[in-house]
Amino acid sequence: MILRFYDPLPYQSHCGKILFDGIDIKSFKLGKLRESIGYVPQEPTMIIGTIRENLMFGNKDAKEHDLI
Repeated sequence: MILRFYDPLPYQSHCGKILFDGIDIKSFKLGKLRESIGYVPQEPTMIIGTIRENLMFGNKDAKEHDLI
């Protein structure tokens, strides 16, 4: 729910909301929200490729010293 793959739906007379510091998550730009959250799925998958390529997938702006 935090990554907004699904938004809370109104349920009867109540409305579902997710709040960060009292701010409705829907008020954040979706791309920026997803860039700001580290997400580790329960079934992690690796990209076919080198360890370096997998690390770069997690942080496309990583420098050489970050990878080491």
